[in-house]
Amino acid sequence: MSREPEDQTLWIQDLDQDDPRELAGTAGAERPFWSADSRLIGFALKGDLVKIAVESGRCEVYVRQFPQGRGTQQISSTGGGRRR
Repeated sequence: MSREPEDQTLWIQDLDQDDPRELAGTAGAERPFWSADSRLIGFALKGDLVKIAVESGRCEVYVRQFPQGRGTQQISSTGGGRRR
């Protein structure tokens, strides 16, 4: 990770390459971690949980923060529908 908080990005070093490469789409990344199979890197980004495929560089939001960042909402344990 770079050291400047506002420009914090993730970089990866392939063992068979001389230079590290920056992973696009990771500006502002925090708390990175590897998946168990080492194919993905997960990280926090503006309250969302994001994952990026190491080989392809494909980045996708895995868990999105609740709108407005406040409160929680009960999810039905009976399969959905309106709460009564």
